[in-house]
Amino acid sequence: MHRPGGNPKAVEYFEQALALEPDFVLARAYLGWALADRWNLNGPDKGEPGLLARADAESRRALELDEKSAEAHAVRSVLLWFRGRLDDGLREAERAIELDPGSAMVHQVYAWNLMESGQVEDALAGLERARELDPLVPDRLETLGFFQLAAGDPDAAIASLRRALELAPDLEGARLTLARAYSAKGLDREALEEILRLPLPSEAKAAIRGGFERAGIAGATRASLELERMKAGRECTDAPAGAAFLLAGLGQADEMFACLREVLDRDRDPRFRFDLKVDPIYAPYRSDPRFAEVLRAASLEQ
Repeated sequence: MHRPGGNPKAVEYFEQALALEPDFVLARAYLGWALADRWNLNGPDKGEPGLLARADAESRRALELDEKSAEAHAVRSVLLWFRGRLDDGLREAERAIELDPGSAMVHQVYAWNLMESGQVEDALAGLERARELDPLVPDRLETLGFFQLAAGDPDAAIASLRRALELAPDLEGARLTLARAYSAKGLDREALEEILRLPLPSEAKAAIRGGFERAGIAGATRASLELERMKAGRECTDAPAGAAFLLAGLGQADEMFACLREVLDRDRDPRFRFDLKVDPIYAPYRSDPRFAEVLRAASLEQ
């Protein structure tokens, strides 16, 4: 449900279930979440206007049918989080936990809210609980690995991300985060090998490997960035958030801020706001007044 390839099928199946049983609360709540995920995966309303409004309507209908549906409250939390209403989202997540402390999905939603609120230990504990309740969800293990890396524990991150990739070898986000975790431990050769396992064009892999041989991980990063710049004909490439990330790793603050501002001029999505607050790549820049300005703009309610 949470990946581009699986999301349309998830929506289709939930809609089929509701055609048979319109008052099926769980299907209605999960349809709301699937629609919200599609909005987030596509980029806000890109190509499909009204997705978030549909998700909102489905989650509200689920609560009308059963005010004590933990899943419906969790979906409401996700939607509020997407809109930048973090306090309201956290309250809905807390209500979901009260209603069903045995739901892995509810603990996962709660953990996202806690992590953005700066409650790192509680967020990690929440995701660990979700993993215990349902240990075979690779996307959840990917998130756990990212949270562990952000909390400064690359060893735990490596273990979680390896497990995620055992379950889903095509999980690109997990592989990228695993490369970062290796690099955080100084295992740059291992980091390179994970990057080269991604489905990149052969010329990109050759450029990255060549950059690494010349100047290590920084050289590989610079080679990747320059390749994307040449393809796009633009300094911030066709993916300014990705360019900003690479520039942050290279320590090029002025260029990074230029690309971050370009992201703000395009569709803002909640993961961008979340990464600004949580991702360790931006830690050296959070004391810069320019960073505070970007974060303030990214955090405006939608």
